[in-house]
Parts: sequence; C-alpha cells; structure tokens
Amino acid sequence: MCVGKSGTYTGASGLRIAYLSGTEAEGALKSETEFDVTDIKNLQIRLQNDTQFSGVDILLTSQWPAEVTNQTTVVPETIKSLISSPLISQLALVAKPRYHFCGMEGIHFERAPYRNHKVLAESSQHTTRFISLAQVGNPEKKKWLYAFSIIPMKGMDHAELVKSPADVTECPYSTNVLAHHRITSTFTGNQTGQTPRGQQQFFYDMADPQEHQGKRKRGDMERKQPKKPFQPAACWFCLASPEVEKHLVVSIGGE
Repeated sequence: MCVGKSGTYTGASGLRIAYLSGTEAEGALKSETEFDVTDIKNLQIRLQNDTQFSGVDILLTSQWPAEVTNQTTVVPETIKSLISSPLISQLALVAKPRYHFCGMEGIHFERAPYRNHKVLAESSQHTTRFISLAQVGNPEKKKWLYAFSIIPMKGMDHAELVKSPADVTECPYSTNVLAHHRITSTFTGNQTGQTPRGQQQFFYDMADPQEHQGKRKRGDMERKQPKKPFQPAACWFCLASPEVEKHLVVSIGGE
C-alpha cells in the first residue's frame, strides 16, 4: 500500500496508522524527499484533532528518531553512526505509537519497549516498541519482515492496554529533543480535550477555500428547498409501507 509523504490512516477495524517518509531537511529549503518542522506540526494537528486521542497503533517513518537508543544497553556499533532526526523523536512523543517501524538504514534492530508516561507522576499508558528492518532480500540475510498480531487500541480494555512487559524501559527521548525546534502543541499536557482558561485553540484547514464556498452554496440551496413528504421505505415488516401484506398480520403487540 502506498500511503504518501505524510498523514494518517484508519482501517475498518479501527487500526490507526501515522506515517512520515523522507529525511529531515538540514537547511531552510527542503526537497521533495525531505520534511521540516512545519510538516511535523501539521501531522501533530491531524493526529490530535480527536479530543479522545491517546496514541496511534503504528507509526511508520523512513529516518530513525534521535536518542531512541537511550535507556537501553543493547546498542550495536553500526547504529551509533546513524544520522537520526530530532523531529521524528518529537513526533513519536506526541503520536505515542504502540509500534514504531523504520526501514531506511537497512539495519535490523528491535529496541526494548519504553514507557510513554512517568512512573508515579502520570497515569499509566501503553508502551512503544521501536523496530528497524533491513532491506528486502539483503545478502546478509538480516531480518526485513516482521510478523505480529495486534488488536486496535480502540477495541482494547484499558487495563490490558497499559500492561508493561518485563523488559520495559523509561522513555528514551530527553528534553533536548523537545527544545530542538521549539515545537509546541496545543494538546500537549492536556489530555482531557478541554481548553485552558484564557487560551484559544486553532486548527489548520488544508481544504481548498473554493471547496468550502461550494459546500456553503449547496447547503443554502438545500435549506431553501421545501422538504419532501415522507415516503415509507419498501420494507416488508413496516406497517407504513404500501408493500406490506397486512392480511398476513395476526396481531400487533406493544412490546
């Protein structure tokens, strides 16, 4: 499935996926295969438009997040020289994925799960598993396919969702990552969906203004048109339907 440069996708089962392709732009100008702080902000807004947002099931990125190997002792030497992205670390902090997959570096690495909350300071939340996969059909036969079973977060019991595995660690991302580009989110620290007093919330609307104008015109026309009389559906068990065979009805009960 080709999902595009960035965005979110929700399947019929409720499985929610966020994705961001490309690498972090080093300068003010970015190419088609790069992203910058604006792309991250827009994706965060799309994720958190839902006031009940608590995280995504899967996050897909090309580049690695910076500091992901912190708080863990199992760090292969090949990973230490990778060029990672602080912006993706910030995205991971906000998206709180249950699984975070990367594949650009061609390295297989599975980090121990980490918490998305501070113990004794915040309410319990689900953990995140970071997994990097190698290139398909690589000659070293490194793992490039990851098979797993997942129940969408939306359909899970909260107690089951927040269970921590035995090898869980603290969150690897530090405050240095948060300050890298001074990214702020209206929803950060406000999980109740309520706006603090004295503050306003603004949402980006990426739709075409002409499209909105067309919708308003259509809405005005619909309101001006007289309502059509009620037409009962062609339902065999609806007594208001002209097609119902009432001579077959023996009795009608109230319950």
